[in-house]
Amino acid sequence: MSIRTVMAAYFSPAGSTKKVTVAIAEGIAESLSAKLREFDWTVKKNREWRLEFTPSDLLVCGVPTYAGRIPNKVMPYVKENLLVDRDLIGAREKAESNAAETPVFAVPVATYGGRAFDNSLAETAGLLKGNGFAIAGGAAMPCEHVFSDLMQPGRPTEEDLAEARAFGRELGEKIRAFLEAADGAWEEPVLPGDYAPEAYYQPVDLAGQPTNFLKALPVLLDKKCIGCGRCQAVCPVESIEMEKCAPKMPFGGSAGGLGMPDLAAMKVQAPVVKGICIKCQACVKVCPKGAWTFEDEAFLRHVEMLTHTYGDAERENEFFL
Repeated sequence: MSIRTVMAAYFSPAGSTKKVTVAIAEGIAESLSAKLREFDWTVKKNREWRLEFTPSDLLVCGVPTYAGRIPNKVMPYVKENLLVDRDLIGAREKAESNAAETPVFAVPVATYGGRAFDNSLAETAGLLKGNGFAIAGGAAMPCEHVFSDLMQPGRPTEEDLAEARAFGRELGEKIRAFLEAADGAWEEPVLPGDYAPEAYYQPVDLAGQPTNFLKALPVLLDKKCIGCGRCQAVCPVESIEMEKCAPKMPFGGSAGGLGMPDLAAMKVQAPVVKGICIKCQACVKVCPKGAWTFEDEAFLRHVEMLTHTYGDAERENEFFL
């Protein structure tokens, strides 16, 4: 049995988780001479798809860390739609021999903004194991925090991604040797954290007091918004809707039509938040004019604590074979 396809599947509202997940998958695919594929399940419509894997596939599953765990709004996708194809496994030649069952491998990858990844890596592994996967390895990689560019700024860097690819190649060689030997059971790595956690990390402020910003929503700076609709397209929970609005004076206040066009005034639609917000910052990151911001006091107090406490911490990439 050989692995022919390596699938990099990720939830990545800000883009960093995608980068490291794909880099690890590239290294694995290179060492196994396998085809590399990607699946982005960030947007809600893509989370309608079920992916089923056989022993000829390998899954690299990337998630960011939210409050020390996998984001709770997307956890059901991992649990219900990233699955081992049991029908195909049942039809293998094992029924005709005493050969050990070939595992279907998965590699959980967790990213985090510089505080800690807590249980997110182990929890992702636990969900995948519950779906029948064998955990081949794991990775926890710091990335620039979506709340503040003062935490792990600019990461993942090219050096980080090179380390991720090197880890993928090393893991791929280990898997190749195991499959070629076809002897014994795969020994899974021990990942730090709780595989089935119940509690989330409690955000606090500088004084150590709990902060609660679950209901905080992004605020639109209307004078900057040009109505492009990019924020609606990237919102993972489809909570942003575009509504019609009346365009105003289009040329910087000049009735004679002089001056630079005022794109914000010319817009004919504007985004409105009409649902929950998971604080992923996708709308903030994608906006070409910086029209989205967060003004919730509890949220800002927590960000202040994070930058003050963890802003200077240089976190290392952690790989588990």
